[in-house]
Amino acid sequence: MSTYIYQTNYLPAVQVMSIKADSFPKGIITAFARLENALPSPKGRRFYGVRYNIGTEIAYRACVVPLVEGEFELYGLERFTIPAGQYAQVMLCNWQSEPPQTKAIFKDMAQYFAQDTSRPQIEFYKNANEMWLYLPIL
Repeated sequence: MSTYIYQTNYLPAVQVMSIKADSFPKGIITAFARLENALPSPKGRRFYGVRYNIGTEIAYRACVVPLVEGEFELYGLERFTIPAGQYAQVMLCNWQSEPPQTKAIFKDMAQYFAQDTSRPQIEFYKNANEMWLYLPIL
């Protein structure tokens, strides 16, 4: 039995600026560092992590929502759309002091919901304490 409380929610599509990690999971920290270094400041920004399958490999993108439209070109970051749809979600607290096992949590969520593998799994970093995981569902 899961120790997490899962809910479902419809998420609209989100246009983001992104950097693809060189590898998964080892390249995640470097991808976020490169993303943050490309910006004048990370303050007031909404950050996402997006993981998806390419064949048998897992790809990962560090993402940030632009504050204004021109930022895509200004910072030379790749445009990516986090797809809209129905998602199962769970909130994790103290994610920096107690790093969550996101792979295990996504796997646990998939036992309760029919996963839509055509859309990516999403991490939303609300703040230094709160992170949301979103599993795309049918």
